[in-house]
Amino acid sequence: RNILVKMSHRDKACLAEKLKQIWLQPEDEVLKISLTIIEEYKAKYPEAMRYLEDGLEDSLEFIIFRR
Repeated sequence: RNILVKMSHRDKACLAEKLKQIWLQPEDEVLKISLTIIEEYKAKYPEAMRYLEDGLEDSLEFIIFRR
């Protein structure tokens, strides 16, 4: 949620959908798609992408644990 707060309303829905995809990926693809999303949005929303990067390790740990 902190990530989306830092974005324009216009871009929130698109990024929210992409973030959901992180959770649906096979374990070996999670990091790749996460880094792709960060790269795509970091110029326009650096603070939001910093939140994603900072929380990425915890998120990845949860994804691995749930399987």
